[in-house]
Amino acid sequence: MSNLPKVYWACYVGARSMANLITQEEGRSRESLLADRSFIRRIGRDSMDKVDPKYCPKLYLYEGRFTDFAFAPIGLLLFNQRVVDAFQGELEKNGELYPVDCKDAPQTYYYYRVTTFVEAMDLAKISKQDDRYQNGSTYNSMSTELFTFIPENVADLLAFKDSQQNPARNLYLGQKFVDVAKEYRFTGLHKETFKPIWP
Repeated sequence: MSNLPKVYWACYVGARSMANLITQEEGRSRESLLADRSFIRRIGRDSMDKVDPKYCPKLYLYEGRFTDFAFAPIGLLLFNQRVVDAFQGELEKNGELYPVDCKDAPQTYYYYRVTTFVEAMDLAKISKQDDRYQNGSTYNSMSTELFTFIPENVADLLAFKDSQQNPARNLYLGQKFVDVAKEYRFTGLHKETFKPIWP
């Protein structure tokens, strides 16, 4: 059991999101705000075919806390240039970085959209416990108690999504991602930020 690759979720810990759209900036139009919300919603849902990938939404961080990681409850990771540099190009192997216009930030922030889709869940095994999940079929949601990943498909991945999930909104992180985060002691993280979900 110990030789299985560990899989994590990134969990926001705290009473409220640390990142939000700029809503009260002087001269900010309703159309501009809606365009930002639409862009962020679409990258979170992998609907990039309907937006300009070079679009740069405007954000602010609550209380001016410019931590390395700043979470928003939209299924995406948001972090700064220090995090990008620490991964030394590894992030781009599993996803895409979208710069954010973060008000008064001392360095650039990015949304990270994971683009690595693999057959992650072992539906053949899971179907023996719950026949709603059949191999070769898509699923919308699943109890974490049923989570069973295919070890060889998720080993050594930094971040990934399950290609069998429809829509594939759940973002999973591998041990490599968590190891780098711990090594560099990024600010904005909590001891429960990376929640182990399997095995």
